[in-house]
Amino acid sequence: MEPKNMILMAVIVIAGLVISQIYKRKVTKKALERSKAEEAARNFSDSDIEVLYKSDFAECIKHLEGKKVLAANYVYHLPDAKEHMKTAGKDVLKSALTLGTVKFTTVQVPVPLLLTEDGLHIFQLNTEEKVTKHMLFGNDRLSQATIRKENETRIPTELGDAADFFTLSIPSDEGMRELYLCSVLYPTQTKFLTYNPYRRLLAYATGKHFFKVLAEKFPNLAA
Repeated sequence: MEPKNMILMAVIVIAGLVISQIYKRKVTKKALERSKAEEAARNFSDSDIEVLYKSDFAECIKHLEGKKVLAANYVYHLPDAKEHMKTAGKDVLKSALTLGTVKFTTVQVPVPLLLTEDGLHIFQLNTEEKVTKHMLFGNDRLSQATIRKENETRIPTELGDAADFFTLSIPSDEGMRELYLCSVLYPTQTKFLTYNPYRRLLAYATGKHFFKVLAEKFPNLAA
C-alpha cells in the first residue's frame, strides 16, 4: 500500500473513532432505563408491535407465504474497534484500486429473525435490505434447542441497563448453530441510534415479546 493511502486510512479510522465517542456521549442522555422501559412496555398493545412488524420486516414477511408473524428479533452483532479498522482498511484499498475516483463505505446490515407457526425464519439481506437468503429452523429443531444467558460486558451506551443477552443454540444438519440475541430489538447500532425515545421503548417491548412467545411455544427456551 502506498504511504499516502496508509495515512488516509489512519485518518479515516481515527476520525471515525472520535466521532463515534462524541455521538455516544450525546446519546447517553437518551439511553434506555430498564425500570422506565418496563413501565412503558406494559402500555404497548399487540397492535403497536404488529405495526412495527409490517414496517421493519416488510421485505422478510413477503417470503413467509402468508404465515403470521408471532414474534420478531435480530441476530445481535456489535462490531468492535478492530473490526471497524479492518473494514475501513478494506474500503480504502477498494477506493485505491479505482485511483480514488470511487469512495467505498461498508454498511452493516441487520439479520432479521421471524418466529411463525412453523419455526424460526432467518434472513440474510443485502445493503438495500432486500432478502438474499432465507433459512428456516423448524419446530422439531427448536424443541431440541437450548438457550443460555450471557454476561455481556461490551454493551452499547444507548441500551443503558435495559438489555440482556442470550445465545440460542439450535441443532442443524451441519452441527449446532448459535445465534446471539439481545432482549431489545437491535438491528444495527447505526439504525438504533436513529430511533427516537418512543421507538426505542417500542424496540424494548418488541424484544421482550419475542422471548415471551418463544418460551410459550418452546418451554425449553424459557430465558
